[in-house]
Amino acid sequence: KKALHESAVPVDGAMEILPYLYGKYRLCAASNGPYGQQVNRLQKADMRKYFTYCFVSEQMGAEKPSRTFFERCFGKLPGVRPEETMMIGDSLTADIAGGKCMGMKTCWYDREQTGGFQEADFIIQDLKLLKEIL
Repeated sequence: KKALHESAVPVDGAMEILPYLYGKYRLCAASNGPYGQQVNRLQKADMRKYFTYCFVSEQMGAEKPSRTFFERCFGKLPGVRPEETMMIGDSLTADIAGGKCMGMKTCWYDREQTGGFQEADFIIQDLKLLKEIL
């Protein structure tokens, strides 16, 4: 468990795309798990500075993909409507289904290139492709 808390290996392309997105959008991280662990991992990867908020299930009192999790996130973003946002994630259940349920645009990061049918608005295999979407 300590190894997971201390691990911080950025996903390929993350360090290139974050500065690009940071200048254009308000970025929020949304994750299931212990708050300290998730924030620590972002800090160790030198990525925390790009995120305005880190919404973590332990802190939110609910997990993705529950509507409660997303409603509590939006509660901390006054004036931001779900249809003005995009959920980018690698989990079809937690990220894409949860975002869709709230009316968010969704982008599935299919890093394993599994393909197949899914409900995301966009599918990418490389995070750098976000430049073509956003």
